[in-house]
Amino acid sequence: MKRIIFILMTLLLIFAIFGCNSEDTNTNTSSTQSELDASTTDDNDEKEQYIPFNYTKNGVDEFYTLFQETMHDYDMKQFLKEKCYNVTPQEVSEATDAKIFKFFDNSASFVLIDNEIYEICICLGGYGFINAVPCDFDGDGSLELLVASSWGSGLHRSEISVFDLTDKSFEIYYSTQDLSSAGNYIELVVQSKENNDGTVTYELYSVDYESALVGDNFTLAYKIIELHGIIENVDGVPTFKQTTNE
Repeated sequence: MKRIIFILMTLLLIFAIFGCNSEDTNTNTSSTQSELDASTTDDNDEKEQYIPFNYTKNGVDEFYTLFQETMHDYDMKQFLKEKCYNVTPQEVSEATDAKIFKFFDNSASFVLIDNEIYEICICLGGYGFINAVPCDFDGDGSLELLVASSWGSGLHRSEISVFDLTDKSFEIYYSTQDLSSAGNYIELVVQSKENNDGTVTYELYSVDYESALVGDNFTLAYKIIELHGIIENVDGVPTFKQTTNE
């Protein structure tokens, strides 16, 4: 009898110990999960502030084949197809036949138009091509591309240029180089806004880029900080007008 009582008391003691531990474990797990859920919610809220750029693999095979066949001044070892993406903004695709491609490991950016490839901006360090909108500042009825890009190492700058889809060249009209030399690094995107009178305002926004891994850490999304300025049409010439004190 004493043996049976001893065994029963031992079992009760074991049950009590493991029962308490199990309760504590469940409580701790619940608490940890709540903290994780809260953290995840905060991360998602932060992510939702970022606007993704358009990038796909559509047309990359055809572009890269033409790139190899025609761009003989480039070292193909530095331009790998797996690093190449179609980054044509939807607004550009809807209005023109231009397609824009970018190598995400070195930021080299090109436009494909009339089955020929051209550089669309300076791509020496920085992010290269950022985004573009169709425009027609000279009023000739043929669309150009108003392009936001960035380049530079040490002395970084964002630039706004116009790529002429007719003569296949680009000209820079605004640069933040003077500002960035003082350590005030400004990155820009350009957006078009149609006014009630039918005219279009081209707005420049200072932004914060989010880097993400697509082979390398180059920008894929942005968060608007504030309106930096506008590009006005002055006698057919794109002209920057400051709207902030940066």
